[in-house]
Amino acid sequence: MNRLCVLMAGVIVFTATAGAEVEVRVRPGPAGAPQIHVDGKAVPPRMFWGWRGHRPVVAGTAWQKFELAFTPKSADPGTIHFRIPSGRDIEVLLRNVRVVDTVTGADYLDPASLASQEAFAKAWTVYDNDMRGRAGVTDDGCLKIEGWAKNKGPKPNPQFHCYTKRTPFIEGHRYLLTFEAKAS
Repeated sequence: MNRLCVLMAGVIVFTATAGAEVEVRVRPGPAGAPQIHVDGKAVPPRMFWGWRGHRPVVAGTAWQKFELAFTPKSADPGTIHFRIPSGRDIEVLLRNVRVVDTVTGADYLDPASLASQEAFAKAWTVYDNDMRGRAGVTDDGCLKIEGWAKNKGPKPNPQFHCYTKRTPFIEGHRYLLTFEAKAS
C-alpha cells in the first residue's frame, strides 16, 4: 500500500490600492497562539500545508474511492493538495476528482480538469520540492504522478505536490472532495 496525503490549504491575499496603508499586528489568538490581525480584525489562522483534520490516504493497487468533507470557517480562497512522499519509486493515479458545494450543488473544481493537458494546466499546479518525478494527464482522463526514490536536491524528505489553483470557498458551506486513487 502506498500513502499519499490530501490536504486542504487556505491562502490569504491582501490587496490594496497603491499607497493605501493597512495595520498588520501579531496578537495572541483565542487559544493563546500568535494570530495575525489586519486593521484590528483577526485573520483566520492557517497552516501552510493544511489545517487540522488532513490525513494520509492509503491507496492500493486497485481503484478506491475517497471522500473528505470540509466546512470553511471564513470566505478565503483555498486549494486542494495531493502530496506524494518519496523514499521509493512510486506511481499514483487519480481520477474523478471533484469538489462540490453540498449546499448549492455547484462544482468548485472543473470536472473536466483532467480531460487534457491544457485543462490540467488551467486548474492545477505541480511542485516537485526536490523529488525526481513528473505529473501529467493520461489519455483516459487520469492524473498520473510518478516519483523516484532518488532526490534531485539536498532536501532529506522531498515530496511531489499537485494542487488546485486558488478557489473562493463560501464561509459555512459544506464541501465534499471526492476522488478515486490507486498506486503501485
